[in-house]
Amino acid sequence: FLVDGSSSIGENNFEKMKTFMLGLVSKSDIGIGRVQVGVVQFSDTNKEEFRLDKHTSKRDIERAIEAIDPLNAGTLTGNALSFVNDYFKPPKGGRHRVKQFLILITDGEAQDPVADSAARLRADGIVIYSVGVEGANSTQLTEISGKPEHVFYVENFDILKRIQDELLFGICSP
Repeated sequence: FLVDGSSSIGENNFEKMKTFMLGLVSKSDIGIGRVQVGVVQFSDTNKEEFRLDKHTSKRDIERAIEAIDPLNAGTLTGNALSFVNDYFKPPKGGRHRVKQFLILITDGEAQDPVADSAARLRADGIVIYSVGVEGANSTQLTEISGKPEHVFYVENFDILKRIQDELLFGICSP
């Protein structure tokens, strides 16, 4: 996950975003040699919350997500996309010959360019799903994901849960 921790999210909505991540984790086959989960939070800086190979059980991932506090500053999405590129490499827990996904969750518009950083990730084989909430820029989300079918938009954080199954279906489909 690459999650927006900017000040526009707010504490209450940040908790709803964490609940969304927890819901996706609960429906995933987590384990060594199975699904790995990591979280990077971004704002005007990037914070590696935990690497892909840090936790091997759902409960450990759930605890780690529950412990995340928002950064509360700007929205440098392009910078975050560049930062997360190394995240998928073996030193950070990435695995060769395994399909890799990035789920970006944001509520706003990037304050920096996103196209080149997103294109580099996709060129490295990373499939990007963008989840936009409230005031997210849908054109920018498509620019990040590279495909309109990899973009999800919801009107508010309360209804994030509605897209969980559709998102997981997209990820789990060949």
